Amino acid sequence: MNTAQRKIIIGMITLIVIAFLFPPHALITKDMTAELGYNFIGKIPEYHTIHIWLLLAEWFGILVIGFLGLLLTKDRK
Repeated sequence: MNTAQRKIIIGMITLIVIAFLFPPHALITKDMTAELGYNFIGKIPEYHTIHIWLLLAEWFGILVIGFLGLLLTKDRK
């Protein structure tokens, strides 16, 4: 593992932690879903819920782009 790959892994971990600390949240009722944005995990308003599928999609995107970066920076022997 070279230094570029280490930096990519550190960046991936950092982005996943940030995405966890500031998850997307929404106000969901029987009739509608209002996407309201991102907020610190401890400060989400009372009637809002974390939009878990969007959070998982963010994590998946971070991992895919990170692993592509790891493949592109692989040492060639």
